[in-house]
Amino acid sequence: MIFNVVCSAILVLLGSPLRIYIISNGGYLLSCSLALAGYFVYRQLRPDTPRPFRLPTFCKWIALLVFVAWMAIYFFGGWNSPKIILADPHQGPGLYLLGLLIVALYAPLYWWRAWQDRRLAASGRLVTAPAAAVTGDGILGTPGNTVTETEPSAGEPPAVR
Repeated sequence: MIFNVVCSAILVLLGSPLRIYIISNGGYLLSCSLALAGYFVYRQLRPDTPRPFRLPTFCKWIALLVFVAWMAIYFFGGWNSPKIILADPHQGPGLYLLGLLIVALYAPLYWWRAWQDRRLAASGRLVTAPAAAVTGDGILGTPGNTVTETEPSAGEPPAVR
């Protein structure tokens, strides 16, 4: 929470909503792009894995195309966005690099949180709730309450089962 407050204070001190947009857009484009790349890789390496919802096979190529286009926008457009959006030819890529730094902080913060969770679990102070799973037809199931489906869910071909 302290990290969020510090980052929010830094963003507010930058002054312009356009500057905040430049910083935050990098994280958004990167996360969406990596999700599309993950979808392509998953469908390429494990095409027959059962899923709650399955898109047609050609969609993986569309995802790859969008990933490549967004990465070009991310690296070329991100580097040049301060000059273009702020209409200042002397504006350097500092805002873009600040956005990359904020995104890069995710990994160490995640590892720190995982370490804290392991430490709390070892001492018995970590509160865990049973995981809930939603099946393809929208039925909520918990580990103690298994749900079986008699028909395939929407979008999943019957031959996959």
